Amino acid sequence: MRFSLKNFSLRSFDPARPFNRLSRLLGSISVRNRIIVLALIPVAGFVANGYTYLSGKREVGHAFHTVNQSRELADASREFKIAIGAMRIAVKDFSRQPHTLIDAFGKSHQQATQSLDAIEASIGGQQADEIKLLRSSLASINENYNKLAKQQRLLGFSESEGLRKELRDAGNKIELAINENMSWMAEADSEKLMIALLSMRHFETEYRLAPSELTRQQFLSSYQLFTDTFANIDGTPDMKGRLEKEVKNYADSFARWITVADSIHPLRALIDIDSQNMVPLADLIIMSANSTADRAADSLTASQIGTRNGIIAVGIAMVAIGLGFSWLIGRSITRPLNGLATVMKRLADGDTGARIPATTAHDEIGEMARTVIVF
Repeated sequence: MRFSLKNFSLRSFDPARPFNRLSRLLGSISVRNRIIVLALIPVAGFVANGYTYLSGKREVGHAFHTVNQSRELADASREFKIAIGAMRIAVKDFSRQPHTLIDAFGKSHQQATQSLDAIEASIGGQQADEIKLLRSSLASINENYNKLAKQQRLLGFSESEGLRKELRDAGNKIELAINENMSWMAEADSEKLMIALLSMRHFETEYRLAPSELTRQQFLSSYQLFTDTFANIDGTPDMKGRLEKEVKNYADSFARWITVADSIHPLRALIDIDSQNMVPLADLIIMSANSTADRAADSLTASQIGTRNGIIAVGIAMVAIGLGFSWLIGRSITRPLNGLATVMKRLADGDTGARIPATTAHDEIGEMARTVIVF
């Protein structure tokens, strides 16, 4: 049983059978068409390489686009963070340079808005919740900053505006009233009032520069000392009325300053908190953009390698197919021609019993073989 299987396997295996079938198939095709097929093989290789190149080019182009888009997104996110940082600085230093920092904040807010628009355009519908939250925070910061600017306008952007001007003018009027309009007052009393006034103006200035409860209490103590001293000075209501009015105006202006200044601190805190909360979201977008860029770069490298390998593989395949078909087509032409040449030589020598090959072929060689039968 084992021997018969082996014999069957050996009998059924014939390595020449595929070539014989292919030769018979080629024999059914005209020589002209075989030559045309041989000529079309390089064309097919060129087309295959072109298709491989174009397919790879699309992949490479898509990867390039993704890399550039991710870089643009990361750049926009970094610009957004820079703008947020500039806005925070403008808020922190606002009380010292309100005029210049209003313009600086406006430019930074505009830059942040443009960067956020660029971010949203780059990521499309992705991370919509984060973008919505950033826009809401940015709008909240701008709204609070406008309130901050409005309150600062009440305080005054310079010493000649707002409550700053009122405090300065009120202090000057008190000093003028003591020096010029209180001739009926004893010199010692006048000096006591001037010392109390200077103390009030000192603590008022110190509080405006660095607000603290201690400085406010010191101002109130100086104010109380001034009023108590003035109350103990002899004089008619007409004589003392103007100075009392000026002192009260000064104290009221300082009280309004404190009220407005106290309303500014929560606004600055809110702006700072909102801007701090925006930074992690911007960092998240930057990390996502960098990750996408890295993946796109890997995809770009893979696409370039795949395109190169595809072109090489197609080239090798076309060379192999071209050589194989050249050998087969050449063999399908030269083999029967050599047989005919041998038979015709034998016929020329008078051997009419020679077997003529390729008489059943359907190509030009078959026609030649059938013509030789006549001879």
